[in-house]
Amino acid sequence: MKIADIQFYSFNPGRRNLEVVRVESDNGYYGWGEIGLTSRDRAVGGAVSHFRDFLIGQDPRRIGRIWQETYRSQYFEGGRVLT
Repeated sequence: MKIADIQFYSFNPGRRNLEVVRVESDNGYYGWGEIGLTSRDRAVGGAVSHFRDFLIGQDPRRIGRIWQETYRSQYFEGGRVLT
């Protein structure tokens, strides 16, 4: 199983923004994840877009490995968007 597509969505249903990401695998399975930053939607969308090419083709079941490589390979600064 490999990641085939990643889509970012930002909504404003009322008091706060809601950011979610949809990850689809090459065999048709997909999952949704909620992002915890409610006031940084453009920064989060930019981070998702930036890492999208790296994540496509990765095994979505290897969450820890993907997180470590994503966190350490690009900036190693962490901060509110990546942590």
